[in-house]
Amino acid sequence: MLSSLYSSVTGLNAAGYTMSVISNNIANANTVGFKSDFASFADILSQSLGGIIGGNQIGRGVNLSDIGTIFSQGSFENTTSPTDLAIEGAGFFIVADSTGTYYTRAGQFIMDEEGYLVNSGGFRLQGYMADETGTLLSTVGDINIAQTSSAPQQTNDLRIVANLDGQAATDDTYSSTITVYDSIGGAIPLTITFTKLATGNEWSFESNVPSDLGTVTAGGTGTVGFDANGNLESLDGNTTFSDVGIDITGANGGSFTVSWDLWDDTASAAMADLTGYASPSSTSALFQDGYAPGSVQNVSVDQDGQIIGLFTNGQTRTLGQVLLADFISPWGLTKMGRSLYAESASSGQPTVGEPGTGGRGQISPNSLEMSNVDMASEFVTMITAQRAYQANARVITTSNELLAELMNIAR
Repeated sequence: MLSSLYSSVTGLNAAGYTMSVISNNIANANTVGFKSDFASFADILSQSLGGIIGGNQIGRGVNLSDIGTIFSQGSFENTTSPTDLAIEGAGFFIVADSTGTYYTRAGQFIMDEEGYLVNSGGFRLQGYMADETGTLLSTVGDINIAQTSSAPQQTNDLRIVANLDGQAATDDTYSSTITVYDSIGGAIPLTITFTKLATGNEWSFESNVPSDLGTVTAGGTGTVGFDANGNLESLDGNTTFSDVGIDITGANGGSFTVSWDLWDDTASAAMADLTGYASPSSTSALFQDGYAPGSVQNVSVDQDGQIIGLFTNGQTRTLGQVLLADFISPWGLTKMGRSLYAESASSGQPTVGEPGTGGRGQISPNSLEMSNVDMASEFVTMITAQRAYQANARVITTSNELLAELMNIAR
């Protein structure tokens, strides 16, 4: 009879543990990346009334055997932040601080004052950084997306898509201005002025830059001629020619040459950029391959975890790559709070690699993985635990009444 009391106490404890797990799950129903837990129980070693022979075994109650974690996929919530990341599939983000390396499914990252991607606890996201050319390095470390810049590129080639009025009067002029860049990224407006000649459909041209920004030291002058259909057919009177070289010395003293593309080497013919049709002179497009220096203006992340930076000079470049870690037994990870897990002997060592490889999931940018807590299941389990608690309490009450009757026998 006394054993029933102790067995029921273990039942009460089991129901209490179940309620603790349920309450924790429900409390974290809105926690980003949270994985719900479940309690597992096993019966306690039974007492044998038959001694060493065995048989006639009476159970002694129940014991908590394990509190496990359910690593099923949580639903995704769309966000407006490009550094909000979710993992579609297996794996964990890797974060670190001075205390060590940890793992998490919560991908709510922001940029701190030094440009590092960090979570709400200040732990830095880990991955590969890229060099100035956008080539990913092979060393795993903190990801910084602000302490980088886009180096300037000097202009080497330019194109002007324009029409010079075939009906213009002699000495009529038309100018087209295109911005070119020197070796340090300085912007220099280059103006090419066309003047209608008296001979047929021919125009002379001359190149100039503002005197305070530099000078055209050589090239950039000549004549262009058009055929009866308004197509470019000659440069300086030659029907076979090469591109026009324009030598510019910038205000910083550096010199460079810009090639004005007028000849198509592949087709061995004049480019179709310049025309001499009977319509008002106009410029429809300008192209050049230089740009000023730039800083990171915005970032995006693709499914492979590559972080692409958009710079203020219009250039894009790979800044780094987010890496994921996976474990043979994620159920063996140690919970560290703040949605963090730590490696343990039960989890095994992590396998670290790029998203989408080695069984690891892919990255879903502008998304957050929500808690995988199933509220309906939690409430059903809560009802079951409540009934189990009530039943065990009733056993204790009944056992107490039986003991009371036993005590009354002596009266």
